[in-house]
Amino acid sequence: MSRHMIVAVVLSAVLSTGVFAQDENKKKTKKNGPQNRMTKQLMSNFSAANLTAEQTAAAKKILADGMKDVVAIQKQVEGMFTKEQRQKRNEVMKQARADGLTGKDATAKANEAVGMDDAAAKEFAALKQKQNKATAELRKKITALLTDDQKAALKSKQKKGKAGGKAGGKAGADKGKS
Repeated sequence: MSRHMIVAVVLSAVLSTGVFAQDENKKKTKKNGPQNRMTKQLMSNFSAANLTAEQTAAAKKILADGMKDVVAIQKQVEGMFTKEQRQKRNEVMKQARADGLTGKDATAKANEAVGMDDAAAKEFAALKQKQNKATAELRKKITALLTDDQKAALKSKQKKGKAGGKAGGKAGADKGKS
């Protein structure tokens, strides 16, 4: 009888370890999920403004409320491609930019590389435009929280980023959206 009891205890310990490991993986996945990544990225765009604790809390609330829509659109965009297609598209897009292509030309090259037809390309463009509009609206709401001095500091950072080339590309691109 005690032999069965020992086997049962060992088995339950082994099985429960696997369950706990799965729970930890789920927590890590959720913590690093698209909403969290995008929120961190948007918040980092405002780092030059040196937000106060109150402004940071308000900005995070704005993002928590509004980011759900942005992430839903992102999931639709991601659903248009397999993992392999996404990787290939990203590689082609990166190479196209390195070759000096921008905007529609780089996008067309990347879309062609994954076999995207015109209808799918239009749907993709519409989704990205919708996502960019929603993100710009979030930036606008957060910018409204800033003092004039903070806005000036943010604008200064964006100008430096734009002049800095590739490293400041995102900051420069954000300028027109805030």
